[in-house]
Amino acid sequence: MHRLDPDSLSPHPNQLIHISDPNLRTCEVLSAVFRIEGFETTFSVDTESLFTGLSRRKADAVVLSGDIAQPNGLDVMRRLRAEPLGLLVVMTLHQSEAELAVDAMKSGADDVLIKPIDADRIVRTVRGLLGSPLTTIRRKFGRGAPSEIPAFDSLTKREREVLNLVTNGQTNKDAAGVLGISPRTVEIHRANILSKLGATNTADLIRIVLTG
Repeated sequence: MHRLDPDSLSPHPNQLIHISDPNLRTCEVLSAVFRIEGFETTFSVDTESLFTGLSRRKADAVVLSGDIAQPNGLDVMRRLRAEPLGLLVVMTLHQSEAELAVDAMKSGADDVLIKPIDADRIVRTVRGLLGSPLTTIRRKFGRGAPSEIPAFDSLTKREREVLNLVTNGQTNKDAAGVLGISPRTVEIHRANILSKLGATNTADLIRIVLTG
């Protein structure tokens, strides 16, 4: 476990990102990039260190590699969600594990990124999640307060159909085939759904469906 001391003014004061990856070099690189962006960081290279670190100081977000546990990190994800930590989790998976992405989000991931991923993209993803309206709602009321999330009845019948398909892992093209419409039309419906439900991405939509 390692943490550098923040000595300068930060645009993200006291926001702590915990990076959990069995590759020490990956932890060091991501930690450096997040610190350049003004975050504080800790990191761990195994599951025990991850939970020990989180027990010492609660993080705002965890960047969790699927490699942190075998055969994959879904059990770690479920354990994180079973504890009253209230943190965001972005999971990183290899291309060969892409089919686990939906399972990861259903297990509690706020977003899933497929490797190889550049560090800047991870930072942008975490920053976007920390600043999203849905995150504000969760922090104020908890994940079990769906009544505070914009009503599902704001969705049209077609939007509900699209929501059902995309949150079950269908691509825009697949959903278009099922509904008999164009992928572009699905994309428009998807954007409308994100806006109406205060979500930033498909992972947010899945979390809303699971909690609402």
